Amino acid sequence: MRAFVAARTELASSHPHLAGLALRLELVPVWDYRCPTASTDSRAIYFRPDHVLSLPEGERLLLFLHEVLHCALGHFRRDLPGDREEWNIAQDHEVNDILGREGFALPHDWIHFDPACGMSAEAVYSNLDALLELEGAEHHGGRVDVHPNEWKDMPQAPGETEIDPRMPGRIDEEAQGSWEALATMMAAQGRANERSSALLERLIERVRVQHIDWRSALAHFLSSSSGGTSRWLPPARRHAHRGLYLPSRDGGSLRVVLAVDTSGSTAPFLASFAEELLGLVGSFESYELWLLSCDDSLRSIEHFDSFHPLKLESLTFHGGGNTSFHPPFEWLEREGIDADVFVYLTDGLGKAPKTPPVIPTLWVLTPGGNAPAAWGQVAWFEADLARPSPAP
Repeated sequence: MRAFVAARTELASSHPHLAGLALRLELVPVWDYRCPTASTDSRAIYFRPDHVLSLPEGERLLLFLHEVLHCALGHFRRDLPGDREEWNIAQDHEVNDILGREGFALPHDWIHFDPACGMSAEAVYSNLDALLELEGAEHHGGRVDVHPNEWKDMPQAPGETEIDPRMPGRIDEEAQGSWEALATMMAAQGRANERSSALLERLIERVRVQHIDWRSALAHFLSSSSGGTSRWLPPARRHAHRGLYLPSRDGGSLRVVLAVDTSGSTAPFLASFAEELLGLVGSFESYELWLLSCDDSLRSIEHFDSFHPLKLESLTFHGGGNTSFHPPFEWLEREGIDADVFVYLTDGLGKAPKTPPVIPTLWVLTPGGNAPAAWGQVAWFEADLARPSPAP
């Protein structure tokens, strides 16, 4: 454990963005035949102490980062395209390729195809036969990760019977959902700040083609942009009726500007969105919420807070014309609102400002919607969430 913690600490100065990701995973030493080296379920890294201590110090760090990147890239939420072993090879190439381009020296027995530098796991999988046959292609060794969805299929070698109860045997879906939201935010921030790294480039590409669950993105976006800290005891009572036990906020406050595109296509999703948003802001000790209805101009501006809360049954929206995203951001700058976050519910069909506002922005898009700007975090609704909404 000390060896792993020391390796993780080294990241803080050399690769701070990787260090921030690494700190999200708990370290759990196990003794289990299904985990010959290390593995992750998106909540923790499970590792064999005897194997870790046998590695050179630099490889301990790489082993840890390898598991972290599997989580950040969302590999565990992707459908298996076909052959499990070949898909694992392709995933490991993508992770190791990013580590190599981040400046780390890869061990000789780690999987990597030099001719496929910069290629995604999906592209490597589609071209794997050609890469294996390509003369001169460097396919380093055969060390392939074993992921939780394969633990049950692991063959037992003679004498290997240990099963550690600390290994859950499946992916933690809730934890992986938060990784997807974090990856989206990292990609958006990297784009806005014009920062570049192999990891950010890949995350930006994944966000461009992957629809991130809007609930996870919204929850992560609000909590990471606010003051205060999370605590589990007591849990947030506002979510208990839904069978969800989520952390409450300790001393937290939140100031949100919510703009709703009332041009027409968002109407079926307003009720679901408002219900989720109200539940989230209610977990904070105090909040302020500015609700803007906008089509091609601002139609209404309403203000709510902890003492005068917004109620779902009294929610109304105004508008119904064409769409322009400029008016809400112009209002924000003109009024000098010192908000923590800006959330915009829209179909994305309209013109947005070329430069981002000074506060973090989340675009929540209806199914099939396109992000109207190159800045801001993006999340999408699922089509089956459409239901009757508050009438304009």
